[in-house]
Amino acid sequence: MLRSTGDPTTAIGLKRGALAIARADPEARAADWPIGRWIPALLTDLGHLLLEAGQENEGRTAAEEALAIRRDAGQPAGIAHALAALVQIEDSAGRIDRAYGLAREGLGQFEVAGEHDQETVGLRAAVSEFELLLGRPLAAVETLASAVEGTRGTKDVANEATVLRVGTALALSFGQAERSMMLLSAVERLSEETGVLWRSRIEVERDRASVALPRRHSPTRRWHVRPRRGEGRRSSFC
Repeated sequence: MLRSTGDPTTAIGLKRGALAIARADPEARAADWPIGRWIPALLTDLGHLLLEAGQENEGRTAAEEALAIRRDAGQPAGIAHALAALVQIEDSAGRIDRAYGLAREGLGQFEVAGEHDQETVGLRAAVSEFELLLGRPLAAVETLASAVEGTRGTKDVANEATVLRVGTALALSFGQAERSMMLLSAVERLSEETGVLWRSRIEVERDRASVALPRRHSPTRRWHVRPRRGEGRRSSFC
């Protein structure tokens, strides 16, 4: 909750306290679970929080430890959740190729675990955004469409906001400034109505870099991408 309302620093202290307790007495039970089983999830949360607070190196250390624990345990869904933190960290560092590969691996792990609904929406949206940044707009449209399917019949506002903000970028990349502004307004309205920050720090920075030009009805250099050879410009967004 603190992370979503813009206070990652306080949340970091709480997560570190919970992590220390779990490490000190992993066999203690809470909610019918040994609290030691919470350690990888706490580390993943800590990785997200540290990144939001601008402490990328510490965030990476926490996220990588969580992933190692999940891999050792052979937990596909857990591996996917742990990878999500590293996806954000690599994205923040500007390593889009690396972030894209990790996100696709995460989706594969979710598939192994048999999870194909709202749990995969965030990663699918991330994959779509990376495909756009890597110059594959039509692939990005297809991937985002699959993310939209995951939001049907659910009331997960965070997923809705995630899909909307990537849709904003896609619309802009196809020169649809008016539609882009409409979608971005919907994202901002969700945040205002709920009081929750749905975007990560890097997503906010990326959106701010692209928001000025669509108001003048011109694609931005950040989002206006050239399709790779074999990819046309027509899509369901046109």
